[in-house]
Amino acid sequence: MTIKMHKVWFDGDNLVTQEIQEDNIYKREPVAWMYVNQDGECEQIEYEAPPDDPSVTPLYTTPPQRQWVGLTDEDRQELAAEQHSWEGLCFAVEAKLKEKNGG
Repeated sequence: MTIKMHKVWFDGDNLVTQEIQEDNIYKREPVAWMYVNQDGECEQIEYEAPPDDPSVTPLYTTPPQRQWVGLTDEDRQELAAEQHSWEGLCFAVEAKLKEKNGG
């Protein structure tokens, strides 16, 4: 399956459309940068990339992509040994996957 996305914006009176390459669709890049004071409070937000500065926090529009963590053979054997019904096994598998994936 091919995913196609376009970035669209106005440049003066002209509408500009740019296709985003598929390998860049899920690439996380900051959309702005926040300057934080010593108290951890926001001082200002900039939309242009600042020079390297430890008081600047990048801001993103999407959360980071997490890597899915599945069950190991040991997990499966342990869960199967502990359960006495299919329903119990389903609930145990769901709980274990939530635990491993931060859900």
